[in-house]
Amino acid sequence: TKREPPYEFQVFFSKSTDGGRTFTADRSATGHKPFGVCDCCRTAIEVGPTGEIVIAYRDVNEQFVREIYLVRSTDGGRSFSEPVRVSTGGWRFGGCPADGPSLVIDQAGKVHLAWMDGRAGSWNVYYAVSNTGVTFGENQRVSRDPTLAETPHKALWGSGGHPALTVDPTGRAILAWEDKRGGGKIYVARATTTTVTSPERVNDVHDSTHRSYPRLVAAEDGSVFVVWMDKRNGTSEIYLSVLQLS
Repeated sequence: TKREPPYEFQVFFSKSTDGGRTFTADRSATGHKPFGVCDCCRTAIEVGPTGEIVIAYRDVNEQFVREIYLVRSTDGGRSFSEPVRVSTGGWRFGGCPADGPSLVIDQAGKVHLAWMDGRAGSWNVYYAVSNTGVTFGENQRVSRDPTLAETPHKALWGSGGHPALTVDPTGRAILAWEDKRGGGKIYVARATTTTVTSPERVNDVHDSTHRSYPRLVAAEDGSVFVVWMDKRNGTSEIYLSVLQLS
């Protein structure tokens, strides 16, 4: 939300304890500073197993460097921590990426984050995890299909965007994203703190159709349900695929 001119955006937080009938007064979760939050990229929020509130967002500074940050509250949203930087790419972009982070907290309290940035020269998906939400491990590039050229599609989009993230019952992170190279494709991969598996294509039709905005959820039996927007029939439709990942 933009609260003060000329371009000073913050993330605001409000909560309800009566089923949504009333909400608390708006409270800034990120604080006020010049430029601040990237307003075209969605924010993400999760509640951990002990009640901690975690918010992830894309920050932008005066040089248009856009990094992923995180803030935490351990008192029900009355106060928030200082922002913690998660991404380390130093990506500078003067337009609107319109592609925010995906956030999951598992039952062990680990904080998993996935996001897009352009540090490699084209847009790609990265992943990082933290045991505490205070310090994060290495940024791991997830969107890498060796069968396709690295030439950015339309001179900007690369091999990843609009990531979605879930955690299976074993605590393993599973990511889905869209790939614009050579036509629209949806990919998934699995990630740990140190390794990422090779991407697997989900959609069963390989053509130039536009496909985007995947979402996924992992079931107790290990099945992974992936949905996405698909225009293979000329209009926007939602497709579903059920995967069994080893």
